[in-house]
Amino acid sequence: MTLSFSSVQAQRVLASIINLCLHIHHETLGGTGTLTVSCTFDPALTFTSASPTPVVNGNTLTWTLAQLTSFGNRHINVNLQVPPNPALIGTELMHSATASIAQPETNLTNNSTVHLRTVTGSYDPNDKLASTSSQLSDALYYIDQDEWIDYTIRFQNTGTDTAFNVVITDTLPPTLDPGTFELGPRSHSCITQMAGQGIVRFIFNNIQLPDSNVNEPASHGLVQFRIKPHLPIAPGTMVENIANIYFDFNPPVITPPSVLVAEFSTGVGEERIANLLLSPVPVIDQLNVVSPIEIRSVRIVAADGREVVQRSVRSSSAAIDVSTLKAGAYLLIATMTNGMEVRERFLNL
Repeated sequence: MTLSFSSVQAQRVLASIINLCLHIHHETLGGTGTLTVSCTFDPALTFTSASPTPVVNGNTLTWTLAQLTSFGNRHINVNLQVPPNPALIGTELMHSATASIAQPETNLTNNSTVHLRTVTGSYDPNDKLASTSSQLSDALYYIDQDEWIDYTIRFQNTGTDTAFNVVITDTLPPTLDPGTFELGPRSHSCITQMAGQGIVRFIFNNIQLPDSNVNEPASHGLVQFRIKPHLPIAPGTMVENIANIYFDFNPPVITPPSVLVAEFSTGVGEERIANLLLSPVPVIDQLNVVSPIEIRSVRIVAADGREVVQRSVRSSSAAIDVSTLKAGAYLLIATMTNGMEVRERFLNL
């Protein structure tokens, strides 16, 4: 079972309705039994609607769904309102989701996902967003923290008639390794082609994408992929990428450039900190934390922003009781004795 997020808008835009899409894929033979999915959206947003209809409890949505068959897929769409509050600009919003099935699973690590994005003031409906595997920054690729870059290309038919075919071309910059390309979730079926030294084409034949004047929610589409940079990558290297979106025979819509800058996470002149080691993942009852540097204290923050655990450590390792925490995604913030903070996300079952 794999679970992933996407959203129609690349950023959270003031006073807009955003659409979150949960993609669930059953990776093995046989049925799953009853499928249960929960999504906790950022409390700064307001729930407006979803398909299928969920059970709503505060900012947590729950679905109990029929089983998935062998290698089956299911999509859940959630619409959320961003309030028209200028103070939200620059705020990072966090959504999390988990999926569970009736049948036993040997691998639970891909049954959860966390989605982080930043509120902005306006947006182009045709754009390209980059996020890194650590999700620590929307602007930086941390050489000592990140492995993948996840790209999302969004498109919308803002014309005056149905778009029957959409083709997206993406010429990868030389900083990216085409041999590591992996196709991710997409809103519609598409053919993917790789040519030359990294020219990717996403071909949406017979997509029949309605124009935004006729059916605004259905006028959007997206495709996601992940890729690794060529290594080694030097600090200060800029990874810049655009996409060209062709609606039928019209000239291409060129997305604004997506830019990441490679840096070490601790910056120049600061002591480099390795990742915390958290185990087990997902967590059940007790979270074990190990660090190469002495930890002064740890805090655990829930998805709604509440601090649920605070503890003094004064050691390079700690065992934290999380048996009283509800199931869901959490953020652990460790403050080191040298004053630096390290953040790691984890899922509590």
